[in-house]
Amino acid sequence: MCAVGVGGSGDESSGFHAAFSFDGIEPDDLHDIAIPVLIPHDKADFNNNGPFSTDYIGHSWSYPDASYAEKKAIWEDHLEYVQSFFYFLSHDPGVPPGLRQEVNE
Repeated sequence: MCAVGVGGSGDESSGFHAAFSFDGIEPDDLHDIAIPVLIPHDKADFNNNGPFSTDYIGHSWSYPDASYAEKKAIWEDHLEYVQSFFYFLSHDPGVPPGLRQEVNE
């Protein structure tokens, strides 16, 4: 997985550190930042729970009028953001240990 922070900086954690610090949050568990909803076949649907979450705010506004190539790029950018978000939560030493462990389970 390619882990790129918020804004595509190339540093897998710098953008997430900024968002994590800016929000002034100290999440104890995953429910503090995301709302996982269990669905069939051992899968889950994750919804946002605030601006520091799986919601990539503002990055899909051009989607309705975008070309197919632009829509593909937007989709790939969102995929990379969500993958990077969970990578950050599961690996960064600045994330509280209990949350990091929960994300890794």
